[in-house]
Amino acid sequence: MALKNGDYPTNLIWSNHDNHTTRRSYLMAELKNNYSNADFASYKRDTEEFVATVSSLNTLYAPKANRNKAK
Repeated sequence: MALKNGDYPTNLIWSNHDNHTTRRSYLMAELKNNYSNADFASYKRDTEEFVATVSSLNTLYAPKANRNKAK
Protein backbone atom coordinates (compact mmCIF):
# COMPACT_ATOMS: atom_id res chain seq x y z
CA MET A 1 0.00 0.00 0.00
CA ALA A 2 2.78 2.39 0.87
CA LEU A 3 4.50 1.83 -2.47
CA LYS A 4 1.26 2.33 -4.40
CA ASN A 5 -0.28 5.18 -2.41
CA GLY A 6 2.65 6.64 -0.52
CA ASP A 7 3.16 6.69 3.20
CA TYR A 8 1.91 9.71 5.01
CA PRO A 9 1.44 10.59 8.64
CA THR A 10 -2.02 9.88 9.99
CA ASN A 11 -4.06 12.87 11.06
CA LEU A 12 -4.92 11.95 14.64
CA ILE A 13 -8.05 14.09 14.64
CA TRP A 14 -9.60 13.24 11.27
CA SER A 15 -8.41 9.73 10.52
CA ASN A 16 -9.17 6.45 12.22
CA HIS A 17 -6.59 4.48 10.21
CA ASP A 18 -2.97 3.75 10.93
CA ASN A 19 -0.45 4.84 8.34
CA HIS A 20 0.65 2.30 5.73
CA THR A 21 3.93 1.51 7.46
CA THR A 22 2.15 0.64 10.70
CA ARG A 23 -0.38 -1.52 8.86
CA ARG A 24 2.38 -3.33 6.97
CA SER A 25 4.31 -4.00 10.18
CA TYR A 26 1.19 -5.44 11.80
CA LEU A 27 0.37 -7.64 8.80
CA MET A 28 3.95 -8.91 8.51
CA ALA A 29 3.92 -9.84 12.22
CA GLU A 30 0.58 -11.63 11.78
CA LEU A 31 1.94 -13.62 8.84
CA LYS A 32 5.07 -14.55 10.75
CA ASN A 33 3.23 -15.50 13.95
CA ASN A 34 0.21 -17.28 12.48
CA TYR A 35 1.23 -18.49 9.02
CA SER A 36 4.93 -19.25 9.32
CA ASN A 37 4.45 -22.76 7.93
CA ALA A 38 2.46 -21.64 4.87
CA ASP A 39 4.14 -22.05 1.51
CA PHE A 40 2.80 -18.96 -0.25
CA ALA A 41 4.97 -19.59 -3.32
CA SER A 42 3.00 -22.75 -4.06
CA TYR A 43 -0.35 -20.94 -4.23
CA LYS A 44 -1.86 -20.68 -7.68
CA ARG A 45 -2.49 -17.11 -8.79
CA ASP A 46 -3.72 -17.42 -12.35
CA THR A 47 -6.84 -19.45 -11.77
CA GLU A 48 -10.29 -18.15 -12.70
CA GLU A 49 -11.21 -18.02 -9.01
CA PHE A 50 -8.15 -15.93 -8.16
CA VAL A 51 -8.74 -13.49 -11.03
CA ALA A 52 -12.43 -13.15 -10.07
CA THR A 53 -11.52 -12.51 -6.43
CA VAL A 54 -8.94 -9.86 -7.35
CA SER A 55 -11.44 -8.20 -9.68
CA SER A 56 -14.09 -8.12 -6.92
CA LEU A 57 -11.64 -6.65 -4.43
CA ASN A 58 -10.45 -4.04 -6.91
CA THR A 59 -14.05 -2.98 -7.48
CA LEU A 60 -14.82 -2.98 -3.76
CA TYR A 61 -11.78 -0.91 -2.82
CA ALA A 62 -11.66 1.38 -5.85
CA PRO A 63 -12.03 5.10 -5.22
CA LYS A 64 -15.68 6.17 -5.08
CA ALA A 65 -15.51 7.86 -8.49
CA ASN A 66 -14.40 4.58 -10.10
CA ARG A 67 -17.03 2.53 -8.29
CA ASN A 68 -19.81 4.78 -9.58
CA LYS A 69 -18.57 4.28 -13.15
CA ALA A 70 -18.65 0.50 -12.76
CA LYS A 71 -22.37 0.48 -11.85
